[in-house]
Amino acid sequence: MKKSTLDYLENEKKFRGRLLSYTVIASYHECLEKQHLKEIADQLTKEGFKPEEFRLVEIPIDGVYTVERAYEKAGTDFFTADFVNGDIGFSYTTEKCDKNGYNCFPCDTIKESMKLTEC
Repeated sequence: MKKSTLDYLENEKKFRGRLLSYTVIASYHECLEKQHLKEIADQLTKEGFKPEEFRLVEIPIDGVYTVERAYEKAGTDFFTADFVNGDIGFSYTTEKCDKNGYNCFPCDTIKESMKLTEC
């Protein structure tokens, strides 16, 4: 994604707990969060998931989104998407830190993020 002239809305409550369906995302006013959530939904679709089965749990900082599977599998499938310089990326969190004190690491896909996330 190319750098946009849109800004962050910076109101997590507008997005938190909402499903990542294209209909829900289309209802948002234009902002970077809307663009990012659409890209996350697109990636879910690309990897064989249904975006409407996932919901946004948290936006801990601008450009970072924690998402979980909703409904009957709620709380079992988590992933983190982040946008650095306008590009989507994914990461996973481990219970133990590495030798440098980090426990959050980049990965390539949503599936990989869900598989490797420990906490």
